Amino acid sequence: MARTSAVTTPPRLFGRAAELRRLRTALASAAGDRSRAVVVRGASGVGKSSLLAAADLPAAPTVRVCCRHDSADTAFAVARQIIAELGVALRDATGLGIARTVAHPTDPAGPPGPAHPAVAAGRCQRDLLVGLRQHIEERLAETPLVLVVDDVQWCDEASARWLALLSSLPARHPVTLLLGQSRHRTRSTAVVDGMVAEGRCEAMELGPITEAAVGEMLAEAYREPASDRFRRCCAELSGGNPAALERLVGALRACRIRPDDAGAAELRSGAVSSIGPRVFADLLRWPRVRSQVARAIALLGTADADLIGGALRLPSRVAAEATAQLRRDGVLEPAGAGFGQPLLREALVAELSEPTANQLLARAARLMDDAGRPLAEIADLLLRLPRLDERWMLDTVHAAATSAVSAGSPTAVDYLSRLRQERPDQLSIRLELATALLRTDPELALSHLDHASATNRAGGPDHAGATGHASGPDHAGTGHAGGTGHDVRVAARLALCRGWAELVLGRADGGWSALCDAERQLSAATRESATAADAALRVRIRAAVGAIGMMRLGRTRQAWQQLTEPAGPGRRAANGDRLLGVRESVEDELTALRGVLHTLCRGDLDTARRYADGMPRSDRALAGWTGMAGPTLLLLLDEAPGALRLLDRACGVSRRLRQPGAEYVAQLARAVILLQLGRIEDAVDAALVALGTARRCRWRPDTSGPRLVLAGCRLAQGRADLAGRIVAQLPRDVVDDSVWLRGMYASITARLHGRQGDWRAAVAVLDEHGAALRRAGIVDHLLAPWWFEAVTVLADAGRPELAEPYLDRGGALARRWPTPHARGRYLLAASMLAAEPDRLRLARDAADASGERAPVPRLEARLRIGRLLLAEGDRHAARQELRAVLAGAESLGLLELRRAAGTALSAAGGTRPAGADPGPAGSPTGRLTDSERRVAELAAQGLTNRQVAAELFLSTRTVEFHLTNVYRKTGVPDRRRLAAVLTSADARPAAPQRRRPEATGWRSPETSRARVPDGPHRTPPEASQRWLPEA
Repeated sequence: MARTSAVTTPPRLFGRAAELRRLRTALASAAGDRSRAVVVRGASGVGKSSLLAAADLPAAPTVRVCCRHDSADTAFAVARQIIAELGVALRDATGLGIARTVAHPTDPAGPPGPAHPAVAAGRCQRDLLVGLRQHIEERLAETPLVLVVDDVQWCDEASARWLALLSSLPARHPVTLLLGQSRHRTRSTAVVDGMVAEGRCEAMELGPITEAAVGEMLAEAYREPASDRFRRCCAELSGGNPAALERLVGALRACRIRPDDAGAAELRSGAVSSIGPRVFADLLRWPRVRSQVARAIALLGTADADLIGGALRLPSRVAAEATAQLRRDGVLEPAGAGFGQPLLREALVAELSEPTANQLLARAARLMDDAGRPLAEIADLLLRLPRLDERWMLDTVHAAATSAVSAGSPTAVDYLSRLRQERPDQLSIRLELATALLRTDPELALSHLDHASATNRAGGPDHAGATGHASGPDHAGTGHAGGTGHDVRVAARLALCRGWAELVLGRADGGWSALCDAERQLSAATRESATAADAALRVRIRAAVGAIGMMRLGRTRQAWQQLTEPAGPGRRAANGDRLLGVRESVEDELTALRGVLHTLCRGDLDTARRYADGMPRSDRALAGWTGMAGPTLLLLLDEAPGALRLLDRACGVSRRLRQPGAEYVAQLARAVILLQLGRIEDAVDAALVALGTARRCRWRPDTSGPRLVLAGCRLAQGRADLAGRIVAQLPRDVVDDSVWLRGMYASITARLHGRQGDWRAAVAVLDEHGAALRRAGIVDHLLAPWWFEAVTVLADAGRPELAEPYLDRGGALARRWPTPHARGRYLLAASMLAAEPDRLRLARDAADASGERAPVPRLEARLRIGRLLLAEGDRHAARQELRAVLAGAESLGLLELRRAAGTALSAAGGTRPAGADPGPAGSPTGRLTDSERRVAELAAQGLTNRQVAAELFLSTRTVEFHLTNVYRKTGVPDRRRLAAVLTSADARPAAPQRRRPEATGWRSPETSRARVPDGPHRTPPEASQRWLPEA
């Protein structure tokens, strides 16, 4: 816990005059009317606390807090201590139970929030921070405040963020922050680094004191001047660290060593230097056994008496007694293997000779191996050795690597990299390293694969070793086959790894050729002696082939044909579906892939549903790129909520396994689904998150997908100009080769041409997309409604006779694939082309057929119903329909649809309901979302985008996006006029607002579907049977 230190007489400083002047200059400005923060950084014992104590603080109430190790484990520990010292009574200022949560930070009970626990916790903590800052602001209304927080690296992260908020308090509430920070890297130091980077905190670095200052300290301690030789010797031994020098002087005085040349010679003697030059003062009076135990604990990082005793070849009882005495002396922490002074651990390790340290590490690793300790702990010790000379060391590190690969841990790369250094010519190690690197660095993986492929073709020295360290069905059973001069099984594994690497890097064609050739050669070489491992390897190759076919338009049908063939001649179960000896998780990878490819190439709804019912849904099945097949199949089946649930899990699994490429694809798929559902703001947020994940990838994947989603969102918001600029910058070769992006691109481009009145160009774009689908052998499916866009464009252009062929294609899709989106779109398109008596009935059937699972087609159908009712003169019914459309479009963020509904409602003589878009004559802020309003209020106060982002815990890119929407909705050009608009809006009488459920934050698929209010129309049950013409 944090402790409050009493104000005592400041200690005398040696050699810190310049730093003290700089600190006092910084504090002088804080005595005025603005907040100021200063962090003093340096190594342990360098004098940070003494400098903070010697500073002349402003005449204001001062709270001094020193953080300890256990503070980091308790949320708001330091904040709670500061609040208590100020005598401020916590109260529930924000309605979220601040007092209870801060007083009991580990209490799981909390206010109700979104379904996602991580976002709920983050939002709760943000509100707590703001509420705590309000408490301080109330206290500062009386007088300024000075906070001195030493050892801030041990502060809990929540309190560190609270201190960061205090550093940005406005001029009317000035606060002075003085922070002391050592070189330990924690989450709190990351917060302080952010304050320094943003200019809210000044950093002062404390280095070693000069030799002259060392002389002053020696003269103060000995009451006489020290000789030059003695001063230089002490400066070298202490490294200019005041704390180390103080301990050194105490030990020298205890040994009656004088500060003269004779004392310097004694310091240089072999007897003293053998103890250890920088820390011998701490060990001078220790028994030999205690010194050995201290060094072993510092090196091995554990205080286990059995392990320490075994490494030193001492009885466990002796090691335990020495450890207990070190704890009583304050050298070790009361629990664990931590040292009271981090400098002492570093110095103890530095004083061990390299042979001695290596001998201790090897003994400890052997003891841990004999005791059955976890492989990762043993391997971490072995990695510290310069050479792994013994076979058991190599086997242990390899076993740890295999375990890490199975668990998806990134430490597998460290283990395998070390094995490759020890055995640079071993093919299997390089292959396993390349496989592990696929998750984090596919380009480096390809370089290893090139070397391994050359070795395999040459029949290098590692053919037999290709399986020497391998385990599992992916590696078993390899060897020479067919006398081809190289191992076809190893070549197949190399091709599999290369295919995945090139798919991740966007170079799928090369991967396709290598995969197909590898499977053909493996099948021919193992025709007579195929094993279950061979069949499993072929299944994995086909999974990669299927993933390429699912992503690349030109390979879809070939991949489907290849996946329909038997995986191999292995023995099958009684039902003939599963290969005996092959893990279910291996063959199950193909289930969802086959379902997606079968849907794209055949379009059989019943078969697709059987695949969906049988596909695996475990976290293991969702890991990697093949995990995208399950959500894609559910999306094709018009089950968007289920697809979103799987994608949320896939994002979590990929993040836990540190697979940024797979996480990026999952986030992109989530953005596409949200756009299809019409949830524009959520789709924008998801696309921005995907772009951020792409920037974290070392290989910088193509970002055409998120940008295309943003273009679709801009188009739905009525910003065709912005959508056009985004689309114009997309690489056509990437878009044209994508199964999913090409359809989105064609739809958005056609809409842009239609808004410009160029219906011929729009239809040409859609015809080109339809022809590309036919050439690729892909049938019309749910995610490629190009025929609907063509009907819409031609109907708006007054050319219904040209739209009939497209409507026929939509009818064929709706009969073959009767899902809400397909049925709703077809009936809406039929209503556009139908004669006068049938238009209204078909539009109502379209709204009923769409239902809540297809909110956008339903709203478009109801908009058409309102317009048709208005044309028939039924203004009352038209107003009811249009008001429902207006409310639904407002909740989803479909601004273009909302504008069209508002125009039609005005023509029907109606007014917008409370909470809807008030138009130019109403409040200009009525259309702002909660997130946009919060950003606007802070921007109107004069905060920069970076300050607003820090205040609301957002990225600057998100703040810029929200401000752009604010300017557009309010009609103001900059933030200077924004304050007047917000002030005038707040002064008006508040109109009753229609509650928008879960208006901000993450929303679960189960609760976030837009509920369009029911209108006055009611279609009889038998009407749903009349929606399709006879086949």
